[in-house]
Amino acid sequence: MFQKHQGKDAYFPISEQIPIEDEKIHLIRFIQSDGILDIFGEHFQMPKDVVYEYVVATILTEIHSLKVTCNGKTVDFFEYRLPPEISIEELAKEIEGS
Repeated sequence: MFQKHQGKDAYFPISEQIPIEDEKIHLIRFIQSDGILDIFGEHFQMPKDVVYEYVVATILTEIHSLKVTCNGKTVDFFEYRLPPEISIEELAKEIEGS
C-alpha cells in the first residue's frame, strides 16, 4: 500500500501492521454516564467518581497491564494483553471514534 504524503509529490510505502514495542501507550478517553472505558473495543467499568471526566489509560505492554489515571491519581489497574501488532485499519477506526 502506498500513500501520498500531504503537500508532496512523493509516495511512500505504509506497512499494514504497526509493531508494538515493550513500552507504554497512552490513550485519553472521556468517561460517559455508563462509566465504560473503551480501549480498542474492549470495555472496562470505571469507578463512579470518574464519570464525566477525562482519564489517561496507559497500556503497559511489557507487563500486559492497563493503568487508568484521572487528575494524576490511579483509579484502576487491569490485566490487558495487547496483540503483538495492531492493524492500521483498527487503529484508524479507534482514532476516528475518539
